[in-house]
Amino acid sequence: MKRVAACVFRLDNDSTQFGTRNTQSVVHNMRISMIGPFGLRPKGTMAVRALPMAKALVKRGHAVTMILPPWDFPQDAGRSLDDAGVQVENI
Repeated sequence: MKRVAACVFRLDNDSTQFGTRNTQSVVHNMRISMIGPFGLRPKGTMAVRALPMAKALVKRGHAVTMILPPWDFPQDAGRSLDDAGVQVENI
């Protein structure tokens, strides 16, 4: 069965489930990659915007990897870290 696009369903009991547009099945434990335009430091924009979203996805049981280029902090280049279950890859 070909799945077209992922979307979010809001249920009556105020829980959210992830599914697909062309089926009624529910997708659990997705592997999600988030690609950012810059690293976590020094300004911290990705740390306060994208990282909390990634942590929330991990709490729901998904595997999340953030791929970031540390333009402003080249010392982080090539380093990987795990922040509350979110795998952060500095390329």
